[in-house]
Amino acid sequence: ARTAQGLATQVPDYAQRLMERFWPGPLTLVLKAQTSLHWDLGETNGTVALRVPDHELALELLGDIGPMAVTSANTTGDPAARTVDEAVAMLGESVGVYLDGGPAGEGEPSTIVDCTGETPVTLRLGALSQEDIDAALAPEEPEPGQADEATRPDGEQELDYEPDTNPYGPGATPEDMPTLDSTGCPSPVVAPAA
Repeated sequence: ARTAQGLATQVPDYAQRLMERFWPGPLTLVLKAQTSLHWDLGETNGTVALRVPDHELALELLGDIGPMAVTSANTTGDPAARTVDEAVAMLGESVGVYLDGGPAGEGEPSTIVDCTGETPVTLRLGALSQEDIDAALAPEEPEPGQADEATRPDGEQELDYEPDTNPYGPGATPEDMPTLDSTGCPSPVVAPAA
């Protein structure tokens, strides 16, 4: 998720939350590309689609060399290759290096979410459902039974001092304490005229 800031600009908070929740994993986020990004991605209208795969060998490779511009291992219209042999049969010598990480899973493709606007727009549902995305973006609610730290279970406000160490005497309440003026000094007490 930290690397995304170097590849994309104007990363909204909701996109950051999706990254933290689903990466590495089957989520692709479309973001506005950094102008300094000089990858030949074809015509993308100034966007870049980012994903962090949940595959040990791929993560090790990315850790060694950094972000890569990649595409799925298939020709247009054909299903993605699941083994290195299928990839070689489909792509042949148009690929310079094949890295055999074993057979790919039978999982669905990644879910693609456009994060270039004020709100996310799901472009393609895949391994993550819309419910998964919505749940990750829902405001966090306090857990049941979790009381406000400043409130006691009986609803009374917690005291911000220990009564037995109160400099204004045991049992003194905030109302017993002098008020402070704008300089932080106790305000003078003025007795009403007789």
